[in-house]
Amino acid sequence: MQTQWVPEARPLARLGEKRELSRAARVRLEWLEWHRRHGSNAALTCRHFGISRQTFYRWQRRFEDGQLAQLEDRSHRPRRRRQPTWPPQHADAVLALRRRYPRWG
Repeated sequence: MQTQWVPEARPLARLGEKRELSRAARVRLEWLEWHRRHGSNAALTCRHFGISRQTFYRWQRRFEDGQLAQLEDRSHRPRRRRQPTWPPQHADAVLALRRRYPRWG
């Protein structure tokens, strides 16, 4: 995904901070800038951009500290994953049987 520096981010960002933002982050920054410029009316902002209030408030809450990096997407991967209980040899054996006998359950 191509990134680009956003000059209109300066009023909201900390001074001296120059960031490369993804397209999605620039869109979210536009929501927050528009919201600030139009009287901080969340309902009007959501109608203007066609987003839910829940979405808007989530991004507004994340951005309260003014760091542009907070507008970037986060990983959706679970923090904790279950460890495999089978050794790899058993998993390979089951996979070989499934390929050989596809009708078995």
